[in-house]
Amino acid sequence: MASRISFNLSDSTLAQELGMSRTSVFTKIKGIIGMTPYDFIKITRLKEACRMMIEGEYRVTEIGFLVGFSSSSYFAKCFQKQFGMLPTEFLKKAKENPSSIME
Repeated sequence: MASRISFNLSDSTLAQELGMSRTSVFTKIKGIIGMTPYDFIKITRLKEACRMMIEGEYRVTEIGFLVGFSSSSYFAKCFQKQFGMLPTEFLKKAKENPSSIME
């Protein structure tokens, strides 16, 4: 599923792919992993963004769009909320001390 995250996967698309209603998907996913499908998708996109930043093929602004965020400012806001630092700070930390980013 991670490879499909970058192709604008939404909770509606997820429900359709699973052959279930959005309400059923919401209830099941929330019950199993304790977060909404939207939050799960967003966190998965952010984790993919981290991986892409470490690889260094793309700039931070490009990565936000590649993983499915429609705005670089929203990507940065979500990234900071999830990881406690801006994407540029993460990248700087990763370059300075690669082992520290996994802590």
